[in-house]
Amino acid sequence: MKSTESQNPPEKFTSYYNLLDAFAAKGCPICRRVNVTVHHYLDGLLYEHVNDPKVRENLRHSLGFCSLHAARLIALGDGLGVGIIYRDLLLSLARKLQNWKGKDIKPERLCPACEVANDVAERAAHLFQNHFRDQDFQTALCQSAPLCLQHLVLVLAHLRGESEQKRLIEIQQTKLEGLDRVLSEFIRKHDYRFQEEGFTAEEASSWKQAVMLFVGQLP
Repeated sequence: MKSTESQNPPEKFTSYYNLLDAFAAKGCPICRRVNVTVHHYLDGLLYEHVNDPKVRENLRHSLGFCSLHAARLIALGDGLGVGIIYRDLLLSLARKLQNWKGKDIKPERLCPACEVANDVAERAAHLFQNHFRDQDFQTALCQSAPLCLQHLVLVLAHLRGESEQKRLIEIQQTKLEGLDRVLSEFIRKHDYRFQEEGFTAEEASSWKQAVMLFVGQLP
C-alpha cells in the first residue's frame, strides 16, 4: 500500500514558486526571499502605516529598528516617513529618560523587520521540509548558490531524517568546492605573474560571496 505522502504530495503555493525563483538568483536563496519581503514590509510601512497607532506602539517597544534594517529603511530615501517615525521614537525616549529610575533602557521586543525576516526564513525552511524530495525542487536547489550558514542550520533542523540532512550537506559541499575553486583563482590572479589574465565576473565577486556564506546577504 502506498504511503499517504506519495498519495497526497504537499500542495505548491505561491511561496513555493517564489523560492524556486530565488534558487535561480545570486546568493543564498532564503536570504533573497527574506530581503525581498523585508523590503516590501519597510516600503509599505513608509507608504501606508507611518501614523498607524499600533505600528507606532510596536516600534516604541522595540526602540525602532536594528542597525541593519534601519540602514535599509534609510536607503528607501523617504526622509519624511522616516522622520515621522523617529520623531515619535525620540519623544518616547525623552519620556523614558524623564522618568528614569536606574533601569536599563533596552528593547522590549525584537525589531519588527527582524520578526518579518525570521518568519520568512521559517516558512522557507518548512518548504524545504515539505518539498525536499521533489525532483524539480532538488534540481533547482542543486543549481542555486549555497545557503548561508544560518539558513543551512535552520533547514537541516527542519528536514525529515538523517538521509535528507546528508543529501543537503552533499549539495552544500559541492557548492562550497565550486566557490573555493573560483576564490582560489581570484587569489592566484593577484600574483604579479598572472595579473594580465584578468578576472571573470564570478571571480571578482567571489570574496564577497565567501563573506556572505557566513553572515548572509549584506545591506
